[in-house]
Amino acid sequence: MNKPCVSIQVIKKIHYFYPLCCYAPMNQKFTVVIICMGLFAGLFSCHRPTRFEPGKPEETYTTIQSKAPQLVSVVNVPVEIPLAELEKQLNGQVGNLIYEDSSLTDNGNDELLLKVWKREPLHIEAFQDVFILTAPLKVWAKKGVNMLGFKSYPETEFSLNARFEIHLSVTPDWQLHTKTLASGYEWVEKPYISVAMFEVPITGMVGRIIDREQATIATQLDEQAALHLNLRQHIEKLWQLAHQPVQLSQQYDAWLRVTPLEMWMSDIKANDQTLTLHVGMKAYTETLVGKKPAVSTVAAIPLRQIRTEQANDFKIGLTSEISHEAATRMAAAELIGKSFDFQRGKYNLTFTSVELYGNKDDLVIKAGISGSLTGTLYLIGKPVYNAQTQAIEMQNLDFAWDTKNKLVKAASWMLHGTLLRRMQAELRFPVGNKLEVAQKNIQTQLSNNQIYKGVFLNGKLDELVPGEVIITPQSILAVVTAKGKLSLKINGLSEP
Repeated sequence: MNKPCVSIQVIKKIHYFYPLCCYAPMNQKFTVVIICMGLFAGLFSCHRPTRFEPGKPEETYTTIQSKAPQLVSVVNVPVEIPLAELEKQLNGQVGNLIYEDSSLTDNGNDELLLKVWKREPLHIEAFQDVFILTAPLKVWAKKGVNMLGFKSYPETEFSLNARFEIHLSVTPDWQLHTKTLASGYEWVEKPYISVAMFEVPITGMVGRIIDREQATIATQLDEQAALHLNLRQHIEKLWQLAHQPVQLSQQYDAWLRVTPLEMWMSDIKANDQTLTLHVGMKAYTETLVGKKPAVSTVAAIPLRQIRTEQANDFKIGLTSEISHEAATRMAAAELIGKSFDFQRGKYNLTFTSVELYGNKDDLVIKAGISGSLTGTLYLIGKPVYNAQTQAIEMQNLDFAWDTKNKLVKAASWMLHGTLLRRMQAELRFPVGNKLEVAQKNIQTQLSNNQIYKGVFLNGKLDELVPGEVIITPQSILAVVTAKGKLSLKINGLSEP
């Protein structure tokens, strides 16, 4: 500890020798002058301040790609498919001619020719996991009959609305499976044949044929659905896309990398207008800074699991950066020239310079000082993001290890003051505006964004949760988790 070295006794001695220097005999004056010069030299040498220069904490930064923690995220994505879209797909894939029997000798030599067309577009209604398909049909039939010992082949045309009950399910390997069952019909035009200028109703005979052939039509509908309604290709596409790194910020070169682990889907449900299901994914998520990270290893898509999670919240990382130069300017504006008093004014300290750099996860403040102690202080603390102030602030600010050890001997009065508390309150780096810009940019990307043909992504960010603060060689980076809602709308289930 530096103490004033000019005592009252020294001053008295100077005062005592001064008359001797002036009035002593000539042969003694030389000796007295030498003594006075020595006293003055001692006086002024005591005022030279001792430089305080503790050891500098190492400047080091953790490699971001290896540092970023892998967090487990669970996302449940509600998928909505309008029934009108299913109708469109079915009507597009099922041609006008639905069924044709062109042989008189098949089906046990039934002597029947039959053609069935769509009269109007197919229509679907839904009740939970059961779909009712109404098929407006036009039928032409030619049937061999024996009348009064004569063989004839009369023709007839009629219309009916056939109903089919379709049960949808998804197999463990993500194939959409349909089980279509005949569910009756109603006549629109009843069938007649002309015999000897008379029209003879044949609803009973044709009804039996329709009962038989309706089951065949149901089988053909299942075959068409399996061929054209390809759910697995969309699930595989989502699985592949999930592995691709997503750039969160081009300006800060920030990336989100996802490593999917599991995937599941709820049972299919529907109301009068929409088919709904929930696709869920469990994955590791990492927020990385720097060059584009490597694609996470793409494993084979796992077998489908059945779960009932209904949550549709998701998480995505946002980043906001402040360069070391900008942070240093802010800290300098708050500290340089500011004085601090200790022990009721007995000691004082003024900041003359400020410099910031990283020490792994901590931020080091190198501060030049003058006053009762002159030299350099090193302080170290953990930067954190404060959501209320929307700023990066210091937490657990303290003197660096070597600085504290040397202060114990040189200026212990500094260890018991309010310097650390006041500095911690002063060191604040606003980043809220940048986070708002990042949030708006991502929100734009989540507004009816077509991620591939026929599949649209919509989302809304409604909550920001503070995450870690990363110190890079160039900047201080705040990572904030944005929570919101995500929906996936599929406007087509056929091949892209």
